Amino acid sequence: LAAAYPPIVGGGKGGDGVPEGGWVEAWRGALWALLDKLPRTVAAQITAVSVDGTSGTVLIVDAVTGEPLCAPMLYNEKRADAMPAVEAMAPEGHTVRSATSALCKLHSWWVSNGSNSSSSGDSSLASDRQLGTTQPITGVALDGDRQLSTTQPTSGSGVGARLLHHADWVAFLLHGEMGVSDHNNALKLGFDPGAGVDGKGAYPPWLLAAPYADMLPSRVLPPGTAAAAVSSVSGLARLGTGTGKKVVVVAGTTDSVAAFVAARCTAPGDAVTSLGSSLALKLVSKTRVDDGSKGVYSHRLCGNWLVGGASNLGGWVLRSNFSDEEVARLTIDMDLAVEDTDTARNIPDYYPGVLLGFGLSVEEATAALTPRPPQDVDFLRAILGSVACVEARSYAALVDMGASHPVARVLTAGGGAKNDKWSAIRSKAMGGVPVVMSRHAEASYGAALLARMGHFELPTYVPEEQGAGDA
Repeated sequence: LAAAYPPIVGGGKGGDGVPEGGWVEAWRGALWALLDKLPRTVAAQITAVSVDGTSGTVLIVDAVTGEPLCAPMLYNEKRADAMPAVEAMAPEGHTVRSATSALCKLHSWWVSNGSNSSSSGDSSLASDRQLGTTQPITGVALDGDRQLSTTQPTSGSGVGARLLHHADWVAFLLHGEMGVSDHNNALKLGFDPGAGVDGKGAYPPWLLAAPYADMLPSRVLPPGTAAAAVSSVSGLARLGTGTGKKVVVVAGTTDSVAAFVAARCTAPGDAVTSLGSSLALKLVSKTRVDDGSKGVYSHRLCGNWLVGGASNLGGWVLRSNFSDEEVARLTIDMDLAVEDTDTARNIPDYYPGVLLGFGLSVEEATAALTPRPPQDVDFLRAILGSVACVEARSYAALVDMGASHPVARVLTAGGGAKNDKWSAIRSKAMGGVPVVMSRHAEASYGAALLARMGHFELPTYVPEEQGAGDA
C-alpha cells in the first residue's frame, strides 16, 4: 500500500510538504490504493460511501472531465489579494472574510484566469450543469438541493471551470457528477445552511451576483444525504458493482466535523474538543452563532448547529518544550491534590483572557510562556492549565454569544485526550463538567456513520439512544 502513495518531499511543519507528482495524484492514488486493498468479499458488501476532506482546500477543475486546471489551493494558503473584493461583498463578520477562505481562493483564481474566459456559453462545457432546472442563477437564492443552470452564463465567468472542495473532488472520482458538495465544506465558500426554502440552505444573493457564480457547486446537500450512485469506471471496478449492486455516494463533511460525528454526540450541550497540534472546539446548540471577527462559526448538522472555532494553542506548545517521553514522565509526578500549596497557587496562567479564534500567532503564544517555574513538572502543569483555561473561557463565551446550552460534557479527540491528568485539569477549569476521551476519534469513522445514515435514510448519524458511556 505504501508504494501506491507518492512520497512527501520537502516536508514542513503542519504537512506543508508536497508529494511527488502533486497533491492531486496523491489523493487519487490513495483512493484507488485503499479500495484495491479491500478484500473482494468486503468490497462486495459495501453499499454506501462518504468522504470527509480538509476544510478550505479547493480545486478548480474542468467542468466536464473534473481534471484540475491548476494546483489545489490548500486550507492554509492565504489569498490576501482577494480580501478587498470579498469584504465588499460579504456582510461584516462573515466567515468568508478571511484570506484562507474558499471564496477568497475562488475570487483570486477568477481574477487571474476566469475573468479573461469567454462567456459564449459553449453547450459542451455547460451540459453537465443542465440537470433538471433551467432557472438562471443571477440574483436567485436557490435551495441547497436544487441545481444551478449555466444555460445563461454570467458575463465574464470562468466558463468550463468549476470549484470543488477536497472532499467533493474525491467523491466525484466515484460518482462522476459535477458540482456536488455538502453544507459543511461549502460554509467557507459562502453557502448559508440556514437559508432557503424550509431552511434547507442556499447561496446568498450577494454571492449569486458575483461574476463567477456559475463556478459554484450546483448541489449542496446536508451531510448524510444520498448524492449519487458510484458510476465511474474506476469506482465500479473496485466496489464490486458488476452484478448490478448499487453503491451510493453520500454527502460528506469536513474532517473536523467528521471527527465530531465519530464521537456520536447529538444532544445540545454535548461538546467535542480536539487536542491535536491546535485546539478546536465544537458545541451542539439549537441556535446559530457566527462572528468571523472572533473566529466563531456554526456548522449545520442534523437539525442542530455545531458552534465553535479553533485556536493555535494546543499540543505543539507542549512539544516545543517537552518530548512525549518527558510529558509522560512528568505527568506521573504531577500531584493534582495539592491545590492549596504555595507552589500550586503560584503556577502562572500564560494566556489570561485569551479565547479561541483571537489569532494568537505561534510566536506570540511561545513568547507568553514566562515566567517559567523552577521545576519542570510545574512548568508542564502551567502549560496544561493555561490551555485548559482557554478552553473553559471559550465554551463560556460561546454561550454568552448565543449558544442555546452550556457545555454539559466534553468528549476529547486527538493526542491530548490520552492524558488523564490534563482531562482532570480541564474538568476543574470548566466547573466540574465531565471530560472524557472519545471512544471513536477518527474522522473516517464519522464518515462511515454518515454513509450509513444516507444508505438507510436515517434522520441522524446516531439513530439509537446513546448514553455518555456509549459515546
